[in-house]
Amino acid sequence: MPLKTPPAVEPITDAELQAYLGMDAPDFAARLDVLHSNLTAARQLCESDGEGAGIAFVTQTWTYYADAFPSDNTQINLRGPLQSVSSVKFIDASGTLQTLNPLLYQVDTIKSRILPGFEQSWPQTRAVANAVQVEYICGFGNAAAVPEMIKQAIKLVCGQNERYQTVIEGGLRPLDMPNAAKQLLRPFIDYRNR
Repeated sequence: MPLKTPPAVEPITDAELQAYLGMDAPDFAARLDVLHSNLTAARQLCESDGEGAGIAFVTQTWTYYADAFPSDNTQINLRGPLQSVSSVKFIDASGTLQTLNPLLYQVDTIKSRILPGFEQSWPQTRAVANAVQVEYICGFGNAAAVPEMIKQAIKLVCGQNERYQTVIEGGLRPLDMPNAAKQLLRPFIDYRNR
């Protein structure tokens, strides 16, 4: 599932990051570009399917691709928390890209999935790569809506990157993600993507 539109802001403000790192204003300002880069990387790691929660934090747009709809008319799992589905497109048997009528499928924002509508079936697709394309919006909303446990996990990763920067540059690297951050993310993990 490729990211189409990244979040407009990070879940952590400069002031929150500065306070967490215990940096005075001049030092923080001098390292601002590096700190912003570390913050983005920390958020991406915490959102990732690998070590992270496998969900989006601040509103962003993703596209799901599949070679066909599920043959057993089951659900299509999307990255959560799902806000809305912009479109469901598919390449039909004749090779034409079609947009599926929203009345033919259900959007379940609670479980971050779409399913065929009542007494409906997924349409047949042409046997080509990425014949199904679902564009959708996910995330908790704005930065203020991101749960504090997630923000704390991001801060822990940023703090580790800042504290061990010279060690990382020297070739030695501590754990990719602090165990405390993993524990904070655990309640939010989407195990369907694992």
